[in-house]
Formats: sequence, C-alpha cells, structure tokens
Amino acid sequence: MKIRFNKALLFFFVFFISASATLAGEYMQADAAIGIDSNVSDGKYSILEISNIASRNNIKVLVLTDSFSMRWQYGLWPFRNVLKKTVENNSVSGYGIKRYLNEIECAQKAHPQMQVVAGLEVSPFYYWQGSIFRDNLRIKDWHKQFLVIGLDSLSSYRMLPVIGNKRGLAGPFSAKGALCLFVPLFMLLAGVFILYKIISSPDFYYDIRLKTYSKGKIFAGLLLFLLGALFLLNNFPFRDCKFDQYTQKAGVTPYQNLIDYVDAKGGLTFWSHPEARNVDSMGTVNIETGDFSEDLLLTENYTGFAILHAGYEKIGRPQGIWDELLTQYCQGLRKRPVFAIGELDYEREGDLSDYLRDLRTVLLVRELDKKEALLALKNGRMYVKRNAPYFVLDKFTLKDEASGVEKTHGEKIKTGGKVKIKIAGHFLKANETPLSIALIKDG
Repeated sequence: MKIRFNKALLFFFVFFISASATLAGEYMQADAAIGIDSNVSDGKYSILEISNIASRNNIKVLVLTDSFSMRWQYGLWPFRNVLKKTVENNSVSGYGIKRYLNEIECAQKAHPQMQVVAGLEVSPFYYWQGSIFRDNLRIKDWHKQFLVIGLDSLSSYRMLPVIGNKRGLAGPFSAKGALCLFVPLFMLLAGVFILYKIISSPDFYYDIRLKTYSKGKIFAGLLLFLLGALFLLNNFPFRDCKFDQYTQKAGVTPYQNLIDYVDAKGGLTFWSHPEARNVDSMGTVNIETGDFSEDLLLTENYTGFAILHAGYEKIGRPQGIWDELLTQYCQGLRKRPVFAIGELDYEREGDLSDYLRDLRTVLLVRELDKKEALLALKNGRMYVKRNAPYFVLDKFTLKDEASGVEKTHGEKIKTGGKVKIKIAGHFLKANETPLSIALIKDG
C-alpha cells in the first residue's frame, strides 16, 4: 500500500509479526532519524552537535551510523600481508570503538528526552580487480553495505566479520593453519642449521681468508631463513580466513555471514542504499559498486532495507522485490518478513535540519527507551514519511470482520473472510495541498 501527497511518495507499510503485540491505541509515535555520520568518520558534525540539532527538530530516536572501517589494503603475492600498501580514512575502528560508544553515551546524558542509539555502516566485503602493474586497479563492491544497529557489547563490535578485521574472519586452527605455521618454521630452522654448521666449522675462519668456503651453502641457508621468516610473518595468526579482498567469487557469502553474526548477537541488519550505483576514486584507484538489489533475494534473516532516498525503483514499488520477499514469507519460504526504514545517509552536504524534516521513520513504541525503539525496528512497528514533516498517521489497521481482531504495523492477522482497512491522520499545521490515498491490492 502507498499514500501519495503532492505527487511525492510518502509512506510504506507492511503488516507482520508479533502475535502477542497490542493494538495501535496502546502505542505512542516516536520520530526517528536513521543514518547520520559524525566527524568520527565522514561526517561534518560531532556526535554531540548532531544530537543537539536532532533535539531541536523534535527527533525522539537518533540512530548514528558511522563507518566501521575505512581501510583498504593491497599486497603482492605471495607475501600479501608483508609486502603491502594500506590506505585508511577516518572510521570507528581507527577512532576507537570504546571511545565512540562513550561519546554516544555522553550525548544520551545531554538529551535524556531522546534515545541516542549506536549504529554502524558496515562494508563486509570488497575485492580487487585489475593489476597494479597495468594501472587498472579497482576496488569492487565497497559500497555494498549494511546498517548494523543494536549491538550491546564491545566484543560484538570488535569481532565483526568484515574484510580487514582478522579476528572476525579467522576460523579455528586447522590442518591448513598447521601447514602455514610448521612449513615456514621448518624452512627457518633449516636455514639456521645450515648457517650454524658453516659458521661453527673449525676451518670457517681459514676458508674465509682463502675464499674457499661454499657460497652456495651460505646462499641456501640465508634464503631458507629469510623465506621462512617472511612466510611466518605473512601467515600469522595461522588461521584460515573465510574470504579476503583477493577472492572475486565470494557471492553473497560475506553478507550472509555478517547477517548471521549480528543476528546471533541480538542486533539488527538493514541493507543500505541497495539501488544506488556508486563510482568514485581514491588517487589512481577507482572504487566501483553497482546496483545490488537482487542480493536481497539471495540473502535471508536480515531485518530490512533502506528506502527513500534509494530503494524504490526496483524494491519498494508495487510488485517489486519487497513484494516478492513478503510473498515468500507468506508462503513459508522465508523465516522472517522484511521491513523498510528511511535512511538519511547524511554526511556533510547540505543542512542537517533540512534532512531531518524531509525524511523520518516513525516508530510505534509503548514507551520511549532504547529497548522499545529496537523492538519497533525489529518487528516493523513503523512507517516512513518524506516531504511531510507535519503529517501524523493516527491509525492504520486491518480488522478481520468475522473475529473482530484488529492489528497494526508489524503485527500478524489471520483471516478467512473480509478485512476492513482503517486509515486516519492529521496535519500539525494547516495544509492546503490535496492528499490522495492509493490502496493497492496484488500489485
């Protein structure tokens, strides 16, 4: 279903889950701003400045989503972890995760009437294409990202399974890890043994003076020692990574891996700007990410996706990918439904107050606290509005006429007969522009 106001798409709704949820009348509405970067990463303002601006604009739930990592590394085979170049920009990882969370806590104390929630923009995977020797090196799929919201422990952040975070991607010690450790160690010790035998020979000093010692043996010993040492450094910590930036055929595995990790830790994952193509550059290296909306169909158990500004042409439109995902859920092909949020994606261009007025995600909560806000996001108790800062949707329910059961956003209803749809709303300020409502059934 969709509602149009002055030819601009304003609202998206979906009715699903939580059989124990209460009726709409027992909820209060809380305007949420989701997707703002601070100067910890790419943003213009500090975390406290953002919370001040959000408070002045009557935002009740502020979700900050600074970049978790902005670090790219390219290494030469076979010593990719030793002979390498690393470029790093501002990010939460570089700033310090604990320091980042402490600043969010300070902003929360400064604005007790508003919930300030920690989130991250996470790039689980990227890969290199081209060659450094042919001057056509490219970083692919860096902007294929998630918003990760609601992780509640420092260790959960530190172990995120993303490229560049070996702790998060390293598997258990295995036979392959043993080879990575013991083969280089054997080479190093063999080199030491050869050199020791030469140096400890009684005739070594005499042979040096007469230049009759074996240059081949010394070269072999030095080579084995250096190669062993290099491979030991390169292979540390002797664990098999699930994937790295040189793996070009990883598919959706890195993304599903992140979804499963965050889900196990009790957090939420939203695909970020899935329809937005991105082409950028960093020096002589291009950064390219195409439309990845089809990946929403190939992954599962994520919470939702960002819609408005990016995500409507293929995903949010009637009979689009979102409809297909929800149909799969209704058919029992998916364990969970998928919900939409409005992502501001604000960094430094434009006025933040204009962004906050333009796009909001309105959460239905029993009380204003972090737990309720996260439950609303998880269970789809929300609606998104754009270009309508003064509109309030008072009621949007489905009522089964036979049983009298009535449900609202994020709730499930079973019916075998007629369903009555109720919509009610009002404007906080006088409005002269006609409001049209389009009710769409089966596309």
